[in-house]
Amino acid sequence: MKLLPLFLAASAIASGCGVRIQEEKKVEVIDQLPNDAALADRYFVQDLDCQAKGGLADVGSQSIFQWQEGASRSTKFAFDGTSATDTLKSSAVSATFYDFRQVKTCVDGDLETCDGESKTIGTERALRICTQAKAYDRVSVEGVALSSLASINQAEAFYRGIEGQQTSILAAYLLVLPSIEKQVKDRSGAVVKREISSDNLAYVSEFGGSPVFVVYPKSREAVRQGLWKGLNLWEIPWVLAHEYGHHVFRTHTGVVSFTRNAKNLGLALVDRDVGDEDVWDAANEGYADLFAYYALGGKTGQTDGLDCFEKNRDVGSPVFADGRVKALDREVLGLYFSETKGPPRATCNEPNLQDEHAIGAIIAHGIARLFGASGEGDVSSQSAYLLAWSRRLGDLQRADRDASLDFDAVIEEALLTVAPNKDLNAAQCAVVKAVFPAYAEDRLADAFKCP
Repeated sequence: MKLLPLFLAASAIASGCGVRIQEEKKVEVIDQLPNDAALADRYFVQDLDCQAKGGLADVGSQSIFQWQEGASRSTKFAFDGTSATDTLKSSAVSATFYDFRQVKTCVDGDLETCDGESKTIGTERALRICTQAKAYDRVSVEGVALSSLASINQAEAFYRGIEGQQTSILAAYLLVLPSIEKQVKDRSGAVVKREISSDNLAYVSEFGGSPVFVVYPKSREAVRQGLWKGLNLWEIPWVLAHEYGHHVFRTHTGVVSFTRNAKNLGLALVDRDVGDEDVWDAANEGYADLFAYYALGGKTGQTDGLDCFEKNRDVGSPVFADGRVKALDREVLGLYFSETKGPPRATCNEPNLQDEHAIGAIIAHGIARLFGASGEGDVSSQSAYLLAWSRRLGDLQRADRDASLDFDAVIEEALLTVAPNKDLNAAQCAVVKAVFPAYAEDRLADAFKCP
């Protein structure tokens, strides 16, 4: 399993941070993973003997940590249909791996340059679980993997109940706590800067014949900033459901990698070069947010209490955390497609309108309101619309690879999903005008009929 530089292009949830809750019990540390001062915790395999023999044929009920009612709590989870004889796996995850290490080396000069090569150190190992009686430590490899898998299993179970789901959807790998490092060296070969991938989860749609969910470790810098106290990203069901939403998007669009018009890599006089791929990425992020929203019941407030996510990624919230209305207007589009980078944000609660996650959050909010205005008030029916919309987006991607992709086309496919005859009701038209005003001004009257 060679991951190489693919993490840099993964669909991710967003940057976040956290601090470990110190537990009173003492755990015998059997096998430490490489210690790194940049991380908030030292991760370890708690049951090393298990890794050298066959694990459980039925994982059964296990203690995990999961975000519930405003806090991360220890709870029992029934891992139905989950085994760990050769590796921890379920119908959603075909194998679980840990101890993957990779280093990318760059040279520091007037401009930082990388040779494009990443060196893999050692070989990732399959994770096994051998007992139901042991409560695995929160930052053990087993504890992280089980907490992550619980939410992935829940997301898959929701997907299986949607009309139009594909029984052939692939199971993915689960990779926990990889060490992905970038080193910047000076001309003498001395390391002058290093970056460790952390505080994130990601979905990679294709490598080695399988997609993969990636659970990164937590950073010490996050602790220093005081963000996400008492919480790890992988303990939040919404976060893993978001990543599973990327998997659903890949499956129902049929698009493994975006191959439409490429960016102009020759532009050297601009800070940013935004093109078709960025439009697709924003739609992908919005889709994943929307899937997670439905998977957790379709109610507002799912990200309450979560630094960086509260309101910003709450599909039901009409505003961002700073009070800005979620609307894809000309100002927002101008910022997203600008060739100049905007000023740095003061805090993570301020939305970055040049980032696909913020644009995706606007799309998710608008499409949720559109589906809700279509006479289908229940989550089940709206989720079926979601699958139908992704199929239309896949067809759009394949239809004309020479045409430019824009947000108008993405919105229009959602409208055609709920109104194939192009007759919109008053509530649908009101949503478009409120959340997608630029589209409403440019194309709504020509493409659809409003009362």
